[in-house]
Amino acid sequence: MKFLIEKSDGKGLRELISQHIKEIPESSALQACNDPCRIILKAFDVYEDVKRATFINKNCQACILLLENLSEVIADPILGSGYPVVPVDVREDAKVVARHLKLRLEIQRRDDYNLEVHLFLQFLATFGLGTEYSDNELLNYVVSISRRGMAPSLCRALGLTERIPGWCPKQIID
Repeated sequence: MKFLIEKSDGKGLRELISQHIKEIPESSALQACNDPCRIILKAFDVYEDVKRATFINKNCQACILLLENLSEVIADPILGSGYPVVPVDVREDAKVVARHLKLRLEIQRRDDYNLEVHLFLQFLATFGLGTEYSDNELLNYVVSISRRGMAPSLCRALGLTERIPGWCPKQIID
């Protein structure tokens, strides 16, 4: 894993994690990296062709795990994980990837839809892009994955608990 990070091989990192999904280490390898955001974005090269039907659940799970680890690494040291520190150029590239992820959700309604919604929301939360989308749109996605158990933390990370006080915890727990 350290070798792939040193080589800035995001695709290789995603593939390694998808093959060993239950054995991935903590975020310490990413902490030693010079540009962890860029490496994780490279793991999303699989989304360049949003019409690809061969996307595998393991890739999706691996990307979610990478994003969760990255969110710990880039969290503002004072404000915490809800306030990621993302370089401006990386943030712009992340917006492009987010649009690709959203387009996948719009054109592919299949069994792993909830997993991809989770991935989309985790991506937005990790890169601090929640404000790029309307509250209603985000809430619709959150409601669709509310049974996955991650919805309350994603609501907090996306800033929905502040923008719509009282809604997220109450609606998701019910």
